[in-house]
Amino acid sequence: MPPYITQGSKSGPNAGKKEYGPVSIVEKWNREVLILLSNRKLSKSALSAAVQAGQVGQFPPKRGRPRTIPLVLTKTLAAHATIIQVSGEGEANHQKMVMAGKALMMGTEWENKICPDYLWHKVREDHPALLNPVKEKHNEHQRVD
Repeated sequence: MPPYITQGSKSGPNAGKKEYGPVSIVEKWNREVLILLSNRKLSKSALSAAVQAGQVGQFPPKRGRPRTIPLVLTKTLAAHATIIQVSGEGEANHQKMVMAGKALMMGTEWENKICPDYLWHKVREDHPALLNPVKEKHNEHQRVD
């Protein structure tokens, strides 16, 4: 984070200066850094809470429930499905991927805690760009203009 966020506005050489107050800092941050419409704008209270909690310079914790299925599982299974499709062994269908998911979780802390069907569902939901049907790839190479 820029130094103007970590500097206090109530004490020190910048005490009372207009551009070093929390409202000014938040407006400047929203204007210069969070310029995309999809970015959630920072508020004065969020900045004050982070300073009081000693979390200046860190990302805020995500809201909502924590992930049930670890990201490493979904990424690994998505990479495996991609390798199967690209190598030409066939399509990464539901049955193959559920069995691969069971094998992936065997002997780990997630064994018998996560349903392999749900794991495959989350892989398809979280990583759609990695999972392209193998037929689409072959059709693209066979087109003639």
